[in-house]
Amino acid sequence: MSNRSLLVVISLVLVGSSGCSQQSARQARAAGEGRGGKPLPVTATPAKLQSERRTIEVTGTLLAYESVVVSSQLDGVVSKILADLGDRVQQDKPLAELDRAEFEIQVKQAAASLQQAMARLGLKSGEDPQSVAEEHTVDVMRAQAALDEAGIHFRRVKDLHELQIGTQQAVDQADAALKTAQANYRASIDQVRTLKAQIEQYRAALELAKKKLNDTVLRAPFAGDVQQRFISPGQYLKVQERAFSLVQTNPLRLRAEVAERFVRSIREGQEVKLSVEGLKDSFTARITRVSPAVTEQSRTLLVEAVVDNSRRLLRPGLFARALIVSDHMENVLLAPASAVINYYGINKVFSIAEGTVRECPVKLGDRFGENFEILDGIQRGELLATSNLEKLTVGTAVQVTSK
Repeated sequence: MSNRSLLVVISLVLVGSSGCSQQSARQARAAGEGRGGKPLPVTATPAKLQSERRTIEVTGTLLAYESVVVSSQLDGVVSKILADLGDRVQQDKPLAELDRAEFEIQVKQAAASLQQAMARLGLKSGEDPQSVAEEHTVDVMRAQAALDEAGIHFRRVKDLHELQIGTQQAVDQADAALKTAQANYRASIDQVRTLKAQIEQYRAALELAKKKLNDTVLRAPFAGDVQQRFISPGQYLKVQERAFSLVQTNPLRLRAEVAERFVRSIREGQEVKLSVEGLKDSFTARITRVSPAVTEQSRTLLVEAVVDNSRRLLRPGLFARALIVSDHMENVLLAPASAVINYYGINKVFSIAEGTVRECPVKLGDRFGENFEILDGIQRGELLATSNLEKLTVGTAVQVTSK
């Protein structure tokens, strides 16, 4: 065979093996007749463009709605353990107690200091020191009386001196006594104001002492379940040392990553159907949070959904599969699932034209019921064989019996 003839043969082989088979109708019909002459009966359905809501399948992990490590705000010895692993607790329920003796003493000391300062102002427990005018307190009234007396004495001595009965020395002494009384009066006013400030300070100290006493009881910050206990009775617990791990298991959070191509189909409020391995039940969730940006490394969008767990069947940490039904309608090219056949990992369909078959490799997208989305390989309206696919090859003559 000459080189020119060999090149022609190779070119024909390459053209016939790329994409949908490119044989002419006459060549295909001849090939069909060569295989027996009788067309093979098949059913067929055209590829169609249809509006669909895309169902996005994702996987994710169930997380506790809230989780916290409860720690101590005080240094102290653990006296009681009131909750343990697996216990369900309500908000503010006591989990453990520290020894209270030292803190009770501090409360008594602070209360005594406050009562003493209140008594100096002539106040009873609970009265507001700011409501008392400085001029009406005992010390100030005493200083005011002394000032008034010193003023009267000074005027009397001065009048006698003007009548040349008294001496200058007596006038000077009376003047000094008046100035001393004036200074004592101002000092008594300042002393009352200082005492008022001290009362506020003692009140704050009493409140702090009471808070510390209250903090000897470790409480649950929210309703949940005890995941772990880290302390034992008699243990000396330091400030911020962990005591319990608490999780809120109803509802739960589902955190999942959505592929970049589905980003425009995701929004808050969408319903999510999820399943967990080992459980036959299906669960409903709603998307509550959507990340504002796509993760560069994985090209995915992080979403979070809240899952009702009132039946207590789900647990944090479980792996879940979820389906997100988009409310965005898309025009997609569909082919029946019965028209798609897989050869060694390659998906193919058989397109029928003029009574003969062409083999077309296709790229599949999502599945919509009994149809596959076709991303590449065929065009809208192409007639696709849906039966006897295993008997079809390129160029087989067929007779469409129904559509």
